[in-house]
Amino acid sequence: PGTLTVLSTSSGNGSLIVSGTVTGSATVQRYIAAYTSAASGWHEIGSPVNNMAISGSDFAPGTTSPNKDDLYTWDEATNTWLNYKVSGNNITNFANGEGYLVAYETTATKAFTGSLNNTDVSISGLSYTAGTGNGWNLLGNTLPSDIKWKEGNWTLTNVGGVAEIWEEAS
Repeated sequence: PGTLTVLSTSSGNGSLIVSGTVTGSATVQRYIAAYTSAASGWHEIGSPVNNMAISGSDFAPGTTSPNKDDLYTWDEATNTWLNYKVSGNNITNFANGEGYLVAYETTATKAFTGSLNNTDVSISGLSYTAGTGNGWNLLGNTLPSDIKWKEGNWTLTNVGGVAEIWEEAS
């Protein structure tokens, strides 16, 4: 019945672990530093709220070009970054478990708002296309908390044992 906001600043991101049921709407912030060059300014995100619309949200990229305001998802089968701004790519909502690559011209604290995800998510769309994407899929954290890769309670069928994490600085 109240307002729940998980904060994010340049110092770090808040983390909320829910034991039980979550009802109502919440806000999960994400601090995103501005795009300054191809080597600095790209961020990987995943939505901690269920199926949030991108259009009209803080995450919808502006019209600045090129690359200073952009949102992409990865298509392993075609080895292609799909841009939100291209209507034929049909990227309308943040899909649970999908990873996204974003850049914005200005530094901002953006907000995911909606029903919090707090249950396991099965990802059925992982693919391996030999000679094309070679099995590289981009996943996003679906929870309003940190996750620990390969904790031991994950079922990783046909998934490599190594998670690759984007480190913007290098």
